[in-house]
Parts: sequence; structure tokens; C-alpha cells
Amino acid sequence: RIAVTGSSRGIANQALVLRECVKALREAGAEPFIVPGMGSHGGATAEGQVGVLAAAGITEESLGAPIRSSMEVIQVGTTSTGFPVFQDRTAA
Repeated sequence: RIAVTGSSRGIANQALVLRECVKALREAGAEPFIVPGMGSHGGATAEGQVGVLAAAGITEESLGAPIRSSMEVIQVGTTSTGFPVFQDRTAA
């Protein structure tokens, strides 16, 4: 399983790039899935973030991969300066 992030940052041709990433990962034997790479966009809800992705043309159907959206995060580390690093639990 490999998480691929979809963003709310207005990246040019993002849906096309993500679709090709998903395709290449599948060809390599991986099981890619999409996670929203955003914080408060979409009203800071899992459903809202899926809506933000859909508005950018990023859907399960267009990419051929499931979207797993969750607002659950876990701490995965700490920077060298002591700041905690968090990641989406689904992608961990």
C-alpha cells in the first residue's frame, strides 16, 4: 500500500499527474490510494476535503484508486528542533 497525496494548492494538471502516478505504482505491483494533503480546507472535514479534491477533478473514478480521507492524525516523529511531526493515520 502506498499513499499518494492530492492537494488543494491548485497544482497545474494535478489530476493527470496523480492518475499517471497511480498507473505507474500499480504497474510496479503497489496498491496506491489517495489521501487529501490539506488541513483546514474543505471545512476541516474528511467529506469536505474529498469535495475539494473532486472540484479539482480528483475522484476515485478519474484516478482509478480509492480516496481515503480522515481527519485522524498520529505523531510519527519529532524534528531535530523538538517540533512534533504528524501524519494522516490512514497513510501511516
